Amino acid sequence: MNVRSFTLRADSLLKEIITDVAVFDARYNDISSLNDPRVLHTKALWDTGATNCVITPSCAKALNLHPVGLARTLHAGGESMAKIYLVTITLPNGVGIKNVRVTECAEQAGSFGIIIGMDIITRGDLSISNSNGKTTVSFCLPSIHDIDFVEEGKKFNEANEKVKLAKREGKIGRNDPCPCGSGKKYKHCHGK
Repeated sequence: MNVRSFTLRADSLLKEIITDVAVFDARYNDISSLNDPRVLHTKALWDTGATNCVITPSCAKALNLHPVGLARTLHAGGESMAKIYLVTITLPNGVGIKNVRVTECAEQAGSFGIIIGMDIITRGDLSISNSNGKTTVSFCLPSIHDIDFVEEGKKFNEANEKVKLAKREGKIGRNDPCPCGSGKKYKHCHGK
């Protein structure tokens, strides 16, 4: 199994997750480079509220896509019938996902051309953290492990309690191993 991943870091709290993607008509099996003129490079919004991926009319037109059917779609504006296309989407980690069924959505005023929905997100692991006013988004494909913030929180709290107890009892020096179990010296861990 070959795991591919990417991480996006922002120096602020992100209100939306937008990455670069490459997309092309799934009928083209001979595309071997993302520099091929039949490949469109656009922005993608990652949306856990979207069941499936969608594409804007301008992207569909730029790719000269031909509909393979129609689907009833539910969206913020209500309900409508939308064209369905088959495309290959290449994510920032270089993984190309073939035969992705995308429905056409309303034009997005140039901010993004594709929405990455749960049909792709659930194939891997997605993590979003907002620490110290900065956002980190990481995605890997395929999924490699469970992420359990409840268990991580318990371990973090237990480590902090060990440090507090050692401080109260005066059993810790700056160069001693940190009682949290990190393996670092106290001065480089909880003693900062």
